[in-house]
Amino acid sequence: MVIRDDRGRLAWWGFVSAIDFPTGPGYSRLDLDLMTNRVQVNFTLARSGSSDSGLPATIGWQTTPLSIPLYGTKDAIIRLASASTTQATQRQTTELLSHGFPVASLDLSRPAPQGSPILVHCRGWYSTLGWRYYACPTGLEAHDLTGPGVQSMGNNMAYVQLAQSFYVTAGWTLDRISVRVRKVGNPTDSFFISLLSDSAGFPGSILAQSSIPAYDISATDYTYREIVLPSPISLIPGVNYWILVNRYGGLDPTNYYSLDVDEACAYAPGVLKIWDGYVWQARTINADLNFRLRGSLETTIQIAAMAATAYGGQFLTGISIENASGIFSSQYRDGSHTALAEITKLLDSGTNLGTPLLAEITQDRILRVYTKPDPGAADWSIDTTGQHYNEFGMPMPPYLPPVGRWLRLRSPYPTPAQVSGDPGLTWIDHASWKEG
Repeated sequence: MVIRDDRGRLAWWGFVSAIDFPTGPGYSRLDLDLMTNRVQVNFTLARSGSSDSGLPATIGWQTTPLSIPLYGTKDAIIRLASASTTQATQRQTTELLSHGFPVASLDLSRPAPQGSPILVHCRGWYSTLGWRYYACPTGLEAHDLTGPGVQSMGNNMAYVQLAQSFYVTAGWTLDRISVRVRKVGNPTDSFFISLLSDSAGFPGSILAQSSIPAYDISATDYTYREIVLPSPISLIPGVNYWILVNRYGGLDPTNYYSLDVDEACAYAPGVLKIWDGYVWQARTINADLNFRLRGSLETTIQIAAMAATAYGGQFLTGISIENASGIFSSQYRDGSHTALAEITKLLDSGTNLGTPLLAEITQDRILRVYTKPDPGAADWSIDTTGQHYNEFGMPMPPYLPPVGRWLRLRSPYPTPAQVSGDPGLTWIDHASWKEG
């Protein structure tokens, strides 16, 4: 839907989100805002005496198939504090039956006698980025199952260094590794974490390495300590790699490091090995190292992924990233937030130069991401009556406000000395207009 003025100028574009039509005693509404035609239920299993009670559970996505081709996909995640699987499934079914199409309702608080107007409610296309939840499973590989198991390292020849194998099922770029570690006594040498290749089922050559100073490791609690790789490493799916931990200094029976391990061996993709100074050995009681591997992508690349057709951009015709952010952050997302919420957070981080990032959807339904412009020749202006003018000095109607632009006073104004900013200049980030 587009709205043009009497001169054919485009004033607004978007879609119809709801319609109110008079029915005599009130208004009946058809509402897209309340529609949810794709639903997932997250819940805690109600206590039933089984070992699973009290654990988090999920009923996966289900849809209203006939609705999606007509109106697009609109997600909802329902969260229940306590329910059985049957109850959660029924709640999902009820939601799809009652909200799978535009929701109809009757409002008797607003009388609508004969001749009352039909009311059309509209929204901009940008809001549809919030219709879908966004998930990115790549960029995180972790095992985090703490328990009674701990493993000393660097205190004697039996425990010179440790290595945990892993592999990923999809390729991504690794740049951070962390393990749960504490120091025993007062070691002064650095704690090293390395990424190694695989050599016939054992640790191979070093691909990347970095260290953590001893003073930055707790002497009381096992906490995750992280290294950033000097250069990111592209992980190949299905290929084995190893996380190696060791110390810079020599063996010391009273001042050493201790790692948190899982003796339940719940990490199926890998195994833990211990170097005894001669060969790699299995631990006496098998275990897995607790670790986290993280990747990162430039935030503007992530925004483009979030606005792809499969996620927030189902109604878009394209994406234009005019300025790269230069900021890299974790691309992993667990799917608990909408694409719009995720995009907003990344826009808020701006660029590596401290410049704000902005976004808009053009009349051609292209998501445009760009940096906030500096004041200059493209600024609009406003006079003492409130009339605003475009960059060419032409007066503009009030329904075409200078949103996303700098607005400058046309008349002279005082400029105090030794102040920050310009008292005659402002950035317009939102505006509203009402006829009359």
